[in-house]
Amino acid sequence: MKQRSIAAIGGLYVACVGVAAGNDISDRIDLAMQRHCHDCHDSESAKGGLDLTDKPFDPAERKSRDQWVRILDRIAKKEMPPKAEKLPAAERAKLLSLLDNVLHEADLAEVRANGRGMLRRLTRVEYQHNLRDLLRLPDLDIKDKLPEDRTSGGFSKAAATLDMSRVQIEAYLSAAEAALREAVAGGVKPVPAETIRVVGTDLYPKVGEHGGREAMFFAKRGKMVPISNADVAKANKAGKRDEELEVCVFRSATWPYYAYPRGFLAKRAGAYRVRFSARAVLQKPGFWMAPASKPLGMTFRARQPSAADVSGDVRATGGWIDIQPEQAEYETTVLLKKGETFEYSLFGLPVPHPITSHGGPLYYNFPPMPADGHPGVAFQWLVIEGPLQPETWPPESHRVLFGDLPLAALGPGSGLAVNVVSDNPRGDARRLLRRFARRAAGRPVNEAELESQLRLIRAELDSGASFAEAMLTGYQAMLCSGRFLYLVEPAGGGNAAQFDIASRLSHFLWNTRPDARLAEAAEEGKLRGRTQLMAETDRLIADSRFDRFVENFTDEWLDLDELKRDLPDIRLYP
Repeated sequence: MKQRSIAAIGGLYVACVGVAAGNDISDRIDLAMQRHCHDCHDSESAKGGLDLTDKPFDPAERKSRDQWVRILDRIAKKEMPPKAEKLPAAERAKLLSLLDNVLHEADLAEVRANGRGMLRRLTRVEYQHNLRDLLRLPDLDIKDKLPEDRTSGGFSKAAATLDMSRVQIEAYLSAAEAALREAVAGGVKPVPAETIRVVGTDLYPKVGEHGGREAMFFAKRGKMVPISNADVAKANKAGKRDEELEVCVFRSATWPYYAYPRGFLAKRAGAYRVRFSARAVLQKPGFWMAPASKPLGMTFRARQPSAADVSGDVRATGGWIDIQPEQAEYETTVLLKKGETFEYSLFGLPVPHPITSHGGPLYYNFPPMPADGHPGVAFQWLVIEGPLQPETWPPESHRVLFGDLPLAALGPGSGLAVNVVSDNPRGDARRLLRRFARRAAGRPVNEAELESQLRLIRAELDSGASFAEAMLTGYQAMLCSGRFLYLVEPAGGGNAAQFDIASRLSHFLWNTRPDARLAEAAEEGKLRGRTQLMAETDRLIADSRFDRFVENFTDEWLDLDELKRDLPDIRLYP
């Protein structure tokens, strides 16, 4: 029998807790193992693949300690040995006490020296939130540029699964570049928002729908008006629209279908204000409408226009709106990418049943009309304004990168809409990079840490790149450096640990970087005591950004982010 593991445990116990027990501890553990464990778990039997005579215990080695923690848990649960009489209760308690103290003290010593957890990479959700907050781009959407994070136990924040590969670092570089370019001003002066009024047959891209007139129709004074494609072509040629027409939608956009305003596409990415007039209605036999008995909920959904049932990236935007039975005006803001439009998405409406018979063409069977009529919404007009520009120019996101340096136009073919004018490019580069690095790292950064990014910026300037392009190269490197990509476990009692505590706390509760108040508390060393730390914790929980924790945790805990993968049959469960 090999004695080194037992002797190591006894020696560790003496070293950690300072009990001058000599070989007594080792002998007692050795004797207990021989009596109760080695019959099943020595080198010859090794039941379950476990050989207790060959389990070296090294207090400095996490893997070894984790193995003995599992052994301790099995003994505590009375799973080892499986028969209670093999290890009387009194002896079990003594053995558990010895092992527990040894393992606890070894673990505590490591925590005091190195912190409670290991270094870990930001998840892609955290990375997006960090860029949103750092660059002042609250609607930045770069998460899908990054590979999905591996999970452990259903959760994505386990350090052991947040590894880094060449593919991932390339994705982070791409995401950082996209975010930085979005942060730069889109011109020397803001581009005025366009205003488009949509009325008549332009409220819907077609004159009919797959579900027939039960699904949608145009109406005037509450009664369906038959309109053909020829009528629309004639109106388009004359440049006229009948403003008395309203479009009445009675089907769900769950699939989705192409219920978007005819001809509208976002020329530039951004926020668009949508005002519209609508009323909730009930369709009666004969295709006429009565006021609804209750409001009907709806939202808008951003999407690429298409003539197919499924259209790639379809997402809700603009919030939920309750359309009242009385005609009223409503307003919301939708976020669109360049080339996108938006569709009307009505909640809780029945969907026609798609049917094919004997290889024949597809047709749709609308559900029977309820006694009081099919619920729907009648839209009278829409006004689309955008993309909306910030009140100050250049936008705040641009100032994060370049401060108050003046803007100049760049020629065609350049990657940016503007250049930044600097009379002292190298001096301004150091000044701006120092300021950006301090914000990005969330802690003081010394000059030596900036040298690698400064070399990149100087090389770009020497090659003839514009000042703005050169700075973005340095910023991109900063956003993909270890200081930004990784969370460090607080260790020791120095000032650095204060910033690590602040970062761990904010990423735990907000999925993002510390705000100015938390960073200031760290810089002043106010996160050392329980009272101050609990006060900051309560403040973070009371903040609206705590919703990020709730949403992300419940999504992963209950797989809520997978709900859309298995939609219930809306015909069976309307």
